[in-house]
Amino acid sequence: MRSVIIFDADNTIWDTDAVFRSAQLALLQTLASDGLLDNPASHLTLLRAIDCHLMALHGKAEYGFDALALALIIAFTRHCSAEEAASEAFTEAQTQDFERYRPLIHMAHNTFADALHQPPPLFADALAILLSLRAASISASSIATILMTEGDTTRIERAFSAHRFRERTLFDEILILEKNADTMAYARSVGYRILCVSEETTPILTVFVGDSLKRDIQPANRAGFVTVYKPAAFKGFEIPQADDETPTHVIHSLAELPHLLARLGAEIQTVASQG
Repeated sequence: MRSVIIFDADNTIWDTDAVFRSAQLALLQTLASDGLLDNPASHLTLLRAIDCHLMALHGKAEYGFDALALALIIAFTRHCSAEEAASEAFTEAQTQDFERYRPLIHMAHNTFADALHQPPPLFADALAILLSLRAASISASSIATILMTEGDTTRIERAFSAHRFRERTLFDEILILEKNADTMAYARSVGYRILCVSEETTPILTVFVGDSLKRDIQPANRAGFVTVYKPAAFKGFEIPQADDETPTHVIHSLAELPHLLARLGAEIQTVASQG
């Protein structure tokens, strides 16, 4: 069966969490240098809780990270909860009270941003799997592979460059778009165009592979994809909070994907990993 396989990038193809964890530790170490805390690594859980609240408040995963530094300072100086600290930082209701921390916030932000410049490592087997799918795409025009990701374009392009994604032509198409049911449907239509087929006349297997139930699986389910959930370290194994967050399949490594796709009817070839 001809197939359109669409991948998320962050924490699916490459380990974004490893880079953010290093950046978060660097931010905490900057705050520790001012005497606000001891043992920076022990406060990662608090930082990540604040980060989750700020993502929810801002409606996106990558916001102005000055807010993260400010929220941490609020949490450490006022001994309040992660939610309360994030809310105060988001509304800026108390920023005048923290004016003396402006240089520290600026330093922490720059340290965080600099650490994010490190390219994320690819997950084990990612390159071999993508090459295998690409071989099928080229040799038999049976599979269209698309990378669909969202976030800071500069950061994403840095990862593309580090791993030579564009030079290797690992995907038929790369889309940097906010994920929702409409953009998922658009990505599927791109896959149909690559395969030169019509949805009305040809049965097509459409699969989306991602690490987040809310940001990947839910919109892909709403667009009618077969969804493959690959849990990542950032949130661990998530529990669906709604029926449309329930994935069709779960894998724990990209190495499992070819076997799953073959069972679903995709025409899969295997090639050796290339550097």
